[in-house]
Amino acid sequence: DLSRIVSEMLDAPSPEGIYPTTECLDRLEQQIAKAVIYGVGWGHADACADIDNKRDPRAKDLGDMLRRAKVDLGLSPREDAEAVNAS
Repeated sequence: DLSRIVSEMLDAPSPEGIYPTTECLDRLEQQIAKAVIYGVGWGHADACADIDNKRDPRAKDLGDMLRRAKVDLGLSPREDAEAVNAS
């Protein structure tokens, strides 16, 4: 989505050659805000799953949690996804 937003901006200069950077920045900020909200929701759901399974979410290995979050959110290379799915 981010590259599409920037590409659309670069494809649409005004007749004077000015790019719509303000609109682009607004759209990028909205996408980043959505990603942050989605990430917070992922963390909440992960902690709730731990509690439901009688585990303490505070005792989690942060590196493993971030790796799983990146895989679940589609932000990680395939090798990481295969490693997480194998565990």
